[in-house]
Amino acid sequence: MQLYEKKNRKWYCQRGKGDVLKFTDDEIRKLKECFSALDDDGSGSIGIDELEEPLIGLGFADTREEVLDMIMSVDDDGSGMIEFPEFLEIIKNSDANEKTAKINKFFKDMSNGTLGKNDSMKDLSFNLIVQTMRRQYMMDAILGKGDQKEDGMRILTNVGRQVQYAKMKAKEKDENGSDCSESDERGSAGTV
Repeated sequence: MQLYEKKNRKWYCQRGKGDVLKFTDDEIRKLKECFSALDDDGSGSIGIDELEEPLIGLGFADTREEVLDMIMSVDDDGSGMIEFPEFLEIIKNSDANEKTAKINKFFKDMSNGTLGKNDSMKDLSFNLIVQTMRRQYMMDAILGKGDQKEDGMRILTNVGRQVQYAKMKAKEKDENGSDCSESDERGSAGTV
């Protein structure tokens, strides 16, 4: 975050207008930690390969194509990657649809330390939170009842498709000896 933005945030808060800000300073700090955890290569931006696993594993997207659509909806510079301000746009656009509303709630609860039962995930890293919740959804698929079981089964099925797609891409890479182009990735996005 640039100094100018921090000054504006401070000005609003000092005048009792902090409620117009979408995120508190603590939420932004925690969300920046999450963003950094997703940014596997440390490039300062995240793409479909970095977002696909957590978004599908948490039930926020059902397919690779949905993840790509979320990226493209906030990708202001058309790079196919999202930077931190664009990441915040995904989170704060909670009224767009049911899935983005869930994303908003997840990240708000996580950044406020209220995610999980009895604040059990309050001090966990983002990656551990994702793993813990994904495991819980898998358990729901096996042991849950009603909607809980249905949601768990949907996520389990989607994660299975995601794993199969990753295996297929790895096999193609091994056979071709090189990475597939980005246009190939986008063209096959609906196959997951």
